[in-house]
Amino acid sequence: MQNLFKYGLMLMASLMMAIVQANETAKTYISFAAEFEASVIIVPYDEVDHYLLHFKGFEHSFDGKTALYKKVWNSADKGKGYRYQMAGLNSINFRSDSKMTLIGGTVYPYFEVLLDKKAPTKMLYAGKPEMKVEDIFKQYRVQQGIVESKVEAKQLIAVAQSKFEQRCQQQITIDIDWAAFRGVELKTTPGMVQFYLESLSKICRIDSDYAAAVKDISLIEVTSAAADGSHKVTLRRDILVIELDRNTPNIADNSYQVVYEAL
Repeated sequence: MQNLFKYGLMLMASLMMAIVQANETAKTYISFAAEFEASVIIVPYDEVDHYLLHFKGFEHSFDGKTALYKKVWNSADKGKGYRYQMAGLNSINFRSDSKMTLIGGTVYPYFEVLLDKKAPTKMLYAGKPEMKVEDIFKQYRVQQGIVESKVEAKQLIAVAQSKFEQRCQQQITIDIDWAAFRGVELKTTPGMVQFYLESLSKICRIDSDYAAAVKDISLIEVTSAAADGSHKVTLRRDILVIELDRNTPNIADNSYQVVYEAL
């Protein structure tokens, strides 16, 4: 009975959080005291405590990028602020430490955007975004390599394979178990292989040791992951085995991490 009561409380808390997030609206934050005019749009995602962040004007590789983040409170005391951590990774690119600034005689809370190789950029809340929320969702889906047909998926793979072979100066064979994806109604998911090939292209140019490790790979085998959230990469002698999961967030960054760790 006690466990049932505890479960009921947990379920109620989850429902309340979902209701709160459903009532949230997209927000824009703009830079101040910076040499550039930058903005971040934060949009509630379909999952509780998850948000899409769209970056613009930071003079950084993040410009034009939309990524999925999880909101994490700094402590049990929510008055001490929160941070947005990239889903599936440890990267924190937006944070609130409950800091304040004085502008024109008025005190405002300010936030910080954290991007690698740049000093923190101070941001102020600026109301609703001009960009349509549906366009931000659409951009994230495109960045995830989600396509409508198997033909499109094959084209994406072919382009990525060609770039990999040019950059790493080697030929590679890709064997995709298309039947495994048809069986779970995810026939276009193999299109995500493009990101793993791009990750290999980056890794082979890190140094001579990584170039040699990539050079040893002669075959890439691709199949469906056993369950949601379980994408992984395994190196078996000269075979790189990729288990794809359509729901892997921030696939470009996550694929790099698992490929790098496998090598």
